[in-house]
Amino acid sequence: MKSFSALAALSISTLSFLPSVLAHGRLRSVTIDGKVFEGPQISNSGSIQSVIRTINDVSPVLDVTSDNMSCGQGAAKLTAPLSADAKPGSKIDFSWASGEVTVPWPHNVGPMMTYIAECGGDCADFNSLDAKWVKIDEAGRKDNQPEGDWIQATTIHVNKSYSMNLPSDLAAGNYLMRHEIIALHNAQSEGLAEFYPSCVQLTVSGASSKAAFPSDGVSFPGAYSATDPGILINVFNPTTEAYQFPGPPVELTSSGSSDDTGSDNTG
Repeated sequence: MKSFSALAALSISTLSFLPSVLAHGRLRSVTIDGKVFEGPQISNSGSIQSVIRTINDVSPVLDVTSDNMSCGQGAAKLTAPLSADAKPGSKIDFSWASGEVTVPWPHNVGPMMTYIAECGGDCADFNSLDAKWVKIDEAGRKDNQPEGDWIQATTIHVNKSYSMNLPSDLAAGNYLMRHEIIALHNAQSEGLAEFYPSCVQLTVSGASSKAAFPSDGVSFPGAYSATDPGILINVFNPTTEAYQFPGPPVELTSSGSSDDTGSDNTG
């Protein structure tokens, strides 16, 4: 039998761990044209075969030069076993949760951005560190107003998914989609902005008017600097300036997206 002191130490350790887990999180599921794809268990310890690449930790990436900036903690060179079918203009719903999947996303300040990259072949064989990413969507404050509500506060923080559409002119092919949250509650100090990237494997089919994918994509790591205006920032200071998104501008239009869009999560 364990002694009282040993049990007390275990209880204290468990309680101290819980706030850390609940203060971070992961992509719980992605819904594409109404079909739900659940995310894998952390470190792929469960039996879910997913289109979402596995991470090994729900904690944020803090170093913008880390390989973890590509697809999340421990996911730089990992792939998923499946790819989701999509088409140009497909509606995508991203459902995020804390480290405990029944608890909503804990943060409420900061942007959400989405990139895609061509896999060149089967995405299950594609290393995300070789990706050339093109931004297709970004959402920050409502209507891009300096004091508008943050997208996290109006969607995933209140258990709603964030919704956007694939570009309507996206050519058929295999793509890796990188969806990213940046939590800015501690970003007034360099190196404390929290990055939560997650990658989804897609197979896009259907007619499109676009013949070629843009050739000027960016790399992760490499696209951001720790001192970019949208990364090193005190979001609690009053401002008259619109938020400056890090990274490149949106190059392929994500049709139908807006920074107040979302739908209720049921699980």
